[in-house]
Amino acid sequence: MRKMNAIIILLILVGLLGACSQPAAPEVASTEPGTVEVTANETEETTAPTEPPVEDTAREMIRRGEYQEAYDLLQAAEETEEIRYLKLRAEIGQVTEGSMVILGTYEQDNDRGNGGEPIAWVVVKTDGDRAMLLSLYCLDTQPYHDVIDGTTTWEDSTLRKWLDEDFLNAAFDETERQFLLETELVNPDNPVYNTEGGENTLDRVFLLSLDESYTYLTEELRRAQVTAYAVARGCFITHNGTGWWWLRSPGVYTRDAAYIDATGDISEYGYIVHRPGWAVRPAIWIDLSV
Repeated sequence: MRKMNAIIILLILVGLLGACSQPAAPEVASTEPGTVEVTANETEETTAPTEPPVEDTAREMIRRGEYQEAYDLLQAAEETEEIRYLKLRAEIGQVTEGSMVILGTYEQDNDRGNGGEPIAWVVVKTDGDRAMLLSLYCLDTQPYHDVIDGTTTWEDSTLRKWLDEDFLNAAFDETERQFLLETELVNPDNPVYNTEGGENTLDRVFLLSLDESYTYLTEELRRAQVTAYAVARGCFITHNGTGWWWLRSPGVYTRDAAYIDATGDISEYGYIVHRPGWAVRPAIWIDLSV
């Protein structure tokens, strides 16, 4: 009996010693559900901030009135229609009364092989978010009206139709035309002879009136050089290259139209509307809003 008890005690001791010799289970790091454990030798990727498109940057500059900075930025960009539009917007945004603007092209040197030349305009008036421009040169020659019907007004003149259609399409492309405003023009009676000026009109390209010439033009601005192209088409000029150019106002009779002569004097009396050789000096209103 004592021998049996000794065997049992011996077996129990052997079992206890075996349990103590088992290797410990590896410790497992605890992670929250939905997370990934990052080991010490892993690094997080970083992404450099993306530069905004040059168009967006330039547009914001223009909104802030930083026109020259926007133009300089756009000069270095690849030319697209949007880049070209924004460059024009930046240039136009800098206009002041008396400043010069280049907009559109038209044949001027009478060399058709090299295409049209850029049109120079002088800013004769600013009014809020728009400006009135007058071409620096007399660009073409046209009669005010191609027939004598005795009752011609600006509204019915063939010159108005030519400016709003032929000249508009020849001088400005689709991008440039976005800057031209269709404007309601008042056509007052002749202030000296009370000849009827006719109804108001909506125009994108037009001639100045007598009132606008008195108000906005100095004598120097009224004297205008005539382009070689206009001369080749029969425009009259003086020995120093200036010419006679039409105004849209009526003259002494409705068969006559007012004009400015080659010395810069304004003629309210006017000349007969179908007269050849008188020059065309277009005017436009442009949009300055951003």
